[in-house]
Amino acid sequence: MSRVEWYYARDNVQMGPVSSVELKRLASTGELGPEHLVWREGMTDWSLARNVRGLFEEEEKPPVVVPPQATDTEASQAPEPVAAPAIAAETTKASGESAWRHPWEIVLDRLRPLYNGRRLDSIAWGCQRLGAYLLLVAMAAEMTLAVLAAIKASPVSSVLHGLAMVLVLAAVQYAASRFCQALPLRNRTVSGFLSSSLLPQCLAVVSVLASLAVLLGGIATFLLASDYFSLAAGVAGFILLAYMALVALRYDELNLVVDEGVALAEECFGIFLFLVKLTVRLAPMVFGVGVVLGTGLLGFACYLAFRGADPLGTAMLSAIGMAACIYASLFPLATYLGLLLVSLLTAIGRALLSMPVQGNHSVRAAEEPPARETLGRAG
Repeated sequence: MSRVEWYYARDNVQMGPVSSVELKRLASTGELGPEHLVWREGMTDWSLARNVRGLFEEEEKPPVVVPPQATDTEASQAPEPVAAPAIAAETTKASGESAWRHPWEIVLDRLRPLYNGRRLDSIAWGCQRLGAYLLLVAMAAEMTLAVLAAIKASPVSSVLHGLAMVLVLAAVQYAASRFCQALPLRNRTVSGFLSSSLLPQCLAVVSVLASLAVLLGGIATFLLASDYFSLAAGVAGFILLAYMALVALRYDELNLVVDEGVALAEECFGIFLFLVKLTVRLAPMVFGVGVVLGTGLLGFACYLAFRGADPLGTAMLSAIGMAACIYASLFPLATYLGLLLVSLLTAIGRALLSMPVQGNHSVRAAEEPPARETLGRAG
């Protein structure tokens, strides 16, 4: 089945590919304006979106003017009216059939234009830089703990252990920073297809509700037992789940095309790619939030060490903080390797599905459905 994939430019940034239905939705919600540029295969150059027939139907309607009564000769010579684009008719019919909308769909449509891909990238970049700088604080805290342990116990082993941990943190800081920069570029090169936006929208709603539940649970535990760790974990879970909801809400930024006629096997690949791409977009956030928690634990361990608290409890708290910093810093690397593996498996799966069955070439050609009606050509 042939698909028409559209690309559009917004704020001097190329977006896409998206299907004709998705392009129509972007125009109807205001995310794609008449002055934005669009392009698809077969067009010689980029064109204004208002030149695409059936995309801005409401803006193209001329004012209603009652013409004078034509004579029989003029009526016979008048040209026949041009049929409206099929995509506009299909969209009007679909909107009439689904007049009632769920309140969550209205809320999601209101939130979607507020958080574009650039804003989500800015949030992830800020969290990444925060994690990189806080790792320097974690190095200082670990070295402080090593010096305090050297004063109270064996100086040589404590200092060497502290230096080793500082070197480990420096290595994972460099790896996390580089892979957080490489992940968005690699993520855009892998594309997939979904039959509808049902899964991303449901995941966005579930993530929003889960983020509120985690935050309220952390606050309740803190008020009941004065547990600062539960409060910090609740805030961290709220940040990650809220960002997941925003990414799922802007699934079009993940290089996923919504096509109602996509095959079942292709949609399975698309759903799997959607979940992987969602994890990739979360990698900088996991890195930053994890380092914040780990550095906080290391700082609290330093506070207990200065006050002369139990050395065993201080050492355990320090070990948990170090583990949080290291594992959070390795998460972008693991995500990058996982994305490469998924891309390889997806390419192999698509190649196997596209291989024709021997002896069934004529049958498959005869059963091939006709091409779907898409948006008219630009100009």
